[in-house]
Amino acid sequence: MESDNDTIVDRLHITVLASPDKLFCIHILDEDPEYISYGQLWKHSLSYAHAYLSAGKRPGDIVLIITQHSPHLYYAFVGAMMAGLIPSIMPYATPKQDPVLYWASHRTLFERIQPRCIVASPSVASDLRHHLPDWSDLITEVGAIQRASILEKELTSRRAEDTAFLQHSSGTTALKKGVMLTHAAVLRQVDTYAKVLEFTGDHRVASWLPLYHDMGLIAAFMMPLIVGASVVMLDPFQWVARPEILLEAIQRYHAHYCWLPNFAFNHLARAARPPQDLDLSSIVALINCSEPCRADSFRLFEDRFRSHGLPPNSLQVCYAMAETVFAVSQTPRGSSPRITLADAESFHMDGRVQSPRAGMPQLEFLSCGAPLAEMDVHIRDPETEETVAAGQQGQVHLRAPWLFSGYFGLPELTNAKLANGWYATGDLGFMHEGHLYITGRTDDLLIVYGRNFYAHHAEEIVNQFPGVIPGRCVTVTIDSAASGTREAVLIAEVTPDVDQGGLRRQVKERVLLLLGLNLHRLKFVPAGWLIKTTSGKIARTANKAKYLQEIGFRNEPGNIP
Repeated sequence: MESDNDTIVDRLHITVLASPDKLFCIHILDEDPEYISYGQLWKHSLSYAHAYLSAGKRPGDIVLIITQHSPHLYYAFVGAMMAGLIPSIMPYATPKQDPVLYWASHRTLFERIQPRCIVASPSVASDLRHHLPDWSDLITEVGAIQRASILEKELTSRRAEDTAFLQHSSGTTALKKGVMLTHAAVLRQVDTYAKVLEFTGDHRVASWLPLYHDMGLIAAFMMPLIVGASVVMLDPFQWVARPEILLEAIQRYHAHYCWLPNFAFNHLARAARPPQDLDLSSIVALINCSEPCRADSFRLFEDRFRSHGLPPNSLQVCYAMAETVFAVSQTPRGSSPRITLADAESFHMDGRVQSPRAGMPQLEFLSCGAPLAEMDVHIRDPETEETVAAGQQGQVHLRAPWLFSGYFGLPELTNAKLANGWYATGDLGFMHEGHLYITGRTDDLLIVYGRNFYAHHAEEIVNQFPGVIPGRCVTVTIDSAASGTREAVLIAEVTPDVDQGGLRRQVKERVLLLLGLNLHRLKFVPAGWLIKTTSGKIARTANKAKYLQEIGFRNEPGNIP
């Protein structure tokens, strides 16, 4: 095997040569663990590399991997990189998703990506052939891959500047975008982040995160693989049904690190039923990432699990995204995330963090930690693009040696988001005492009667009401010809027995009192009405479009972004 310089596969090969029997993954399905060594990972991945090359695939060809929870996700992915191909793990259709939306969006994605191979489990392959017949000839079922031992020198040579893989965004507000990441970018980011965490080959990650999401792909696959650590991998859907299996896995396999979206801390605290002798003392860091992170979620989790050996300062925060490979900032190891309180009215009026006034509403912001070394963070005015002062909200712009190369097949979007070495994230935030705070997104911003509000603030308030299904509401704005401005609409899934009239009155009063936001309309819908992305987030744009369609709102400029 030849390589011009350091690549992900080279790093893996170093571990394989030094410690072939070292544990890479404990893969758990239906409580049945399968132990995979680094040597086995290498051997099975070589079989996929052989299959790709034997089928005439060429360097730079894109391989889409679509399968349920399975070790083949690892083998097909690594094997593609071995062969010089570009893998991308994609979500498969689930009963919780709108099938029409799923297949329509993936047809568009396939046309943009033009994959040369699709690796799928048998059931997924059947669905693909039915819904996307034009791509049937490219499908390879995982059961058809024969174990093969090819000489490593037969593999395609790779370079550090080559694209290692595509990471597709979750599509919360738009169609998924393929983020192009080079071997060099991934390795440099992982090396830097691992140093901040003091994460080494002696550590173990516990995870239920799907590998088609950047948090699962990097934190629970690429980083352990590159560093030579191990992973305990659970089925995402089994975790949702039985959240305690993550805690049990941490105890049973002495896991040290775990990354979770904010909602997972609430879900574990409220729904998990772990054994009474649960011991979480092995944990070094439970890291909140991927969503607006909330201090009250940490307090809820700590109250529930402090008595189970949860170490002090083990709850931490990371700000991350696929466009920077992963981490931008991180709570320093051994310390608690900082909390900053701000006067609510001042912040809503001009985005400035001011000390709260006695007796007046206040906002609580949880720090995402300090930026990593070599990560430059600018907070810029969204209108003027000028850098603002500390404590002033603006759009977050980032520069680092490991930025993505662009969005695959989307040169105009790449040029709009990646200019002069800086990436415009679309996220809103501020810097305070050297730490980064994320407050929302530009597409999460509600401008109503000249005032700025954030959709997730209203949603967090509404989620607290009995009768509202937790995490199942979304706030959008629609243009009003009568008022000449945008008006706020909140859509929430509620239980069948709720008093909708009383709930509507209470919700409007509470949101107005705490935020000063008048909800023009409240729409209560049954469970399952709201559209979610493949990563489990509420799809804001798709739900706005669905709402407007139901009320007969014409599709005019400004009505659907």
